[in-house]
Amino acid sequence: MNQDSQVILPLDDFAQRVSIEALPVIEAATLPILRFNNDRPKIDRTTVFIRIEDEHFLLTCAHKLEKRLKENVPLAISLGYREEPFVLLKDEVFYGTESDTRDVAAIRLAVETVQRLTAASKIPVEVADVLRGEPRPGLFLIFGHPQEWFSFGPGELKHPALPFLATLIRPSNGLIADLEIDEAYGMPFRSELHGLFTMSSQGIRVRDRISVPLPDYQGMKGLSGCGVWRLCDDNYDAMRNWNVARCKLAAIEHRYDPSNKFVHTSWIGVALGRIVDEFPHLTPAILGP
Repeated sequence: MNQDSQVILPLDDFAQRVSIEALPVIEAATLPILRFNNDRPKIDRTTVFIRIEDEHFLLTCAHKLEKRLKENVPLAISLGYREEPFVLLKDEVFYGTESDTRDVAAIRLAVETVQRLTAASKIPVEVADVLRGEPRPGLFLIFGHPQEWFSFGPGELKHPALPFLATLIRPSNGLIADLEIDEAYGMPFRSELHGLFTMSSQGIRVRDRISVPLPDYQGMKGLSGCGVWRLCDDNYDAMRNWNVARCKLAAIEHRYDPSNKFVHTSWIGVALGRIVDEFPHLTPAILGP
């Protein structure tokens, strides 16, 4: 059985409901970060916009972020509007770590930045939209902004989003054949921190909801830091009874392995833990009752 066949494709009705009910919500909270070289932008990574009490953050991966900051590379959140194409990240505070096998970062947003994002119809994820407890196998949706689809020119800044399906691999379920899990993951794998997914070879073009091939490895760059959303269990009854309340943010992507079609992630609890490290007063809101 090939890896693509491990993804159980949903029923037409299920796919339609996900497209109508879940994709707009996820897209409103999924923001590309641009980096600038000689005033020309390029997608650096994807982030998830989240609100915790009165604080707002971007959750993303940490790799190369510290390097960008040390080199004073301008970073901005793209809004995609001709009149106001982006918001520079100039008053934000960055909290990242690539130590202890944690490749996650939280960016605390300034009040003015939040106001500009919400004015542009960007809507943050709430803590209630985050998966709690041990992630279970099921049907997941990965949603980010690939470099392949980015275009920049006079009066134009476009970056269509790319959603695609994935299923969670457990080290003991035999899907990775003879590969050792550490080798497959590219770093010491800890199941309490990391999720490893196998993915479909097809994505969904958001604007018209048609199936399209995924870009090549270089084109997929830009998805780093994007959200991984658990939709439901991968069986007929779960898809038939699905509703958008079951869609939960489960992980943050940090690596794409094209040779094995693996997506490497950190569980959302790891990313939120980075916020708790710096903002302990938010612990009750994050952990819940």
